[in-house]
Order: sequence, then structure tokens, then C-alpha cells
Amino acid sequence: MERITEELRGMGFEGEIKEDILMRDYTSLRIGGICRLMVEPFDPYSLKLLVELLNSEGQSMVVIGGGTNLLVSDEGVDEVVVRLRNWRKVEIVETYRDEVVVFAESGIPLQTLLNFCAEKGFSGLEGLVGIPGTLGGAVSGNAGAFGYEIMDRVDRITIMDKDRMEVIKRDTLTPGYRNGAVKGIVLAVHLRLYRDDTESIKNRMREFLEIKKGTQPLNEHSAGCVFKNPEGDYAGRLIEEAGLKGFRIGDIEISRKHANFFINLGRGTSRDFIGLMRKVQEEVDRRFSIMLEPEIKMIGQGINAH
Repeated sequence: MERITEELRGMGFEGEIKEDILMRDYTSLRIGGICRLMVEPFDPYSLKLLVELLNSEGQSMVVIGGGTNLLVSDEGVDEVVVRLRNWRKVEIVETYRDEVVVFAESGIPLQTLLNFCAEKGFSGLEGLVGIPGTLGGAVSGNAGAFGYEIMDRVDRITIMDKDRMEVIKRDTLTPGYRNGAVKGIVLAVHLRLYRDDTESIKNRMREFLEIKKGTQPLNEHSAGCVFKNPEGDYAGRLIEEAGLKGFRIGDIEISRKHANFFINLGRGTSRDFIGLMRKVQEEVDRRFSIMLEPEIKMIGQGINAH
């Protein structure tokens, strides 16, 4: 990792390079061991330099957004962790009578983008209010709620695949539930939105957010929904019906407010979290013959071996 750091600094790379950082400080769940190298490139050229260097060194990498849907191993991360948090540009690039196209870089917090759109009177994303993380993460996971899915509003996506930039039209992709079907690193997104009254948009956002506040533990240390909803049902309902609401392993507890959220009460570990996931999967499968599929992303040493 030291050689990678030295080479980056000597080849015109612009960005932040952090060594031996604690991943728990970069996730909403507040869990995760040491990452030997985290890199935050400031621009596409610097990202390209980074990708080329890592490929030549045979070093794997993992891209994270806001760390809000992420479980990191207590044992740390071998990959180089790449964050695009500095990529936050947003602007209106096309205007029509009833529609607009907004360009936004992938590192912009999703809620910052929603607030920008609301102020401008651009509708189509209101149901995503209260979802944490960045635009890039939202597109990769096709974030959605209240009948909204972000890929429904995507016009095109700029990605980096290996070391080459490419623009992908939305109609060439087949996204699904919590899957944007995007290969490569999401750099920026063009969103096609509708014109509407600013107050109407803000009112819808307030209504959706109040519903979320009443049903989800938004102020707790969690990674959002742990499991995907099985077709025709809800993971939270199944977990609650299995009698597991409030069940805990170590300092990881199934939320008493929403059973598809696991809460870190303070000293939770990835081992506790995965143990609780397996307990839930086994119990729900035993009771309902349904195997719940994880929605959260898991990275790090031995994360699938616990």
C-alpha cells in the first residue's frame, strides 16, 4: 500500500489519500475494522489514474458512497476503498415546457439533491426523502419508496468501466428491485424530472418523511433495511410475525419500530450482525419457507465466513 501511495502522489493524482483508517467512522452502522488505504479522487482524471495503477498492481478496490447501506468486517478491509464524496456538482442542463434534465455527480448526498429539486420545482424524486447516502449508491441499488424508484427518473448514466469513461442510456439497462443493473463506477447521472409547484413537492416530501419517522428508526445507528422484500410480501412483516422484534445478539438488536432494521446499541460487531441475520433467515425460512435475501452490502476480511 505504501508503494501505491507513493506512486499516486508522483503521477499527478489530485485527491485525499488516507492510510490505516477505522471504517466504523465511515459507516452509519458504526461497525468496521481497519482499512489500510482509502482514496478520495477529486476528478475523473485522478480516478482514472487510480484505477489504472491498481489494475497494474493487481490490487482490488471497492467503491463506497455514504456508507449507509454497508456492513464492514471487524477484521478490516484488504481492498483499497474509494470514495467519491467530493463529487457534488448539480446543474440544470436541458429545459422543456413540462420537463427538465438535471445533471448531478454521484457523490452528492441524495437528500441534498432532493432539496435542490424541490426548491426549483422539479418533481419525480419525492418518495426518496429520508433515504440516506449518495446519488451514486442510490442509482446502483435502485433506491425506492412509496412507489418511486430512482431508475424511473434516470435518463443516462456516466460510468467508469475499468479505466474507460462511458455514457449509458437508461433504455439499455434492465434494472430491478434494489438493483440498478449498472456495471462500473457511477460518476454522474442525468435525471429527467417534471415541473411542478414547489410547495406541492415540499408537502409530499413532508408527508412521506412523517410516515417514515413514525415507522422507521431514522435516528439510530443502522444500515437501513437489512433484507430485500420477497415478492408479494415484506421482510419486516415476516420477521415480526416470526416473533423476532427486539431480539438481539450482543449489541445488535432487531428494531422494535421496524423489524427489517438492525440497530447497533453501541458496541455491536460484524460477527453479531451476521449472526443475527442468519438467525432471522433460519427462523423466517422455518416458519414461512421463505429465504430472505440481504439488501445491505458487506465487505471486508472473512465477512462471509462468520
